[in-house]
Amino acid sequence: MSAFDHFLDKAKQMADVAGRKTGEVVESSKYKMQAYKITGNIQKAYEKLGSIVYDSTKYGTDSTQLVESCIAEIDGMLAQLEEVNQKLDAAQPGIVCPACGAANNLASLFCSKCGASLRPAAQKEAGEEPAAGSEEGRDS
Repeated sequence: MSAFDHFLDKAKQMADVAGRKTGEVVESSKYKMQAYKITGNIQKAYEKLGSIVYDSTKYGTDSTQLVESCIAEIDGMLAQLEEVNQKLDAAQPGIVCPACGAANNLASLFCSKCGASLRPAAQKEAGEEPAAGSEEGRDS
């Protein structure tokens, strides 16, 4: 195999990696946009619910059916948002917190949800062992 062939093979490998990474970014962006849209719709539904309750209280009307309908609509959108967030979490590489199960960025040292240390989990995934002699409070 000539040096030129070797160079072409490496270039093809790099192009494949770049293509996969681009696909991952596009997929994550798609899920983020869906979550943003659903969150906006949930906010509008909460405002609608508040308006219904306000008008019902102010004018003394019975709006139970409207309120229940609005609550069902919000619950449906919250379920959609949860599904999209789960897909987004699956599309992004990260570390799962051993304490609460929340997904965190690979570079995180502590869980963004509960504050638990992620370092042991990160070392296990990388196959690293804690450094010898790194015990705190050890006198030299």
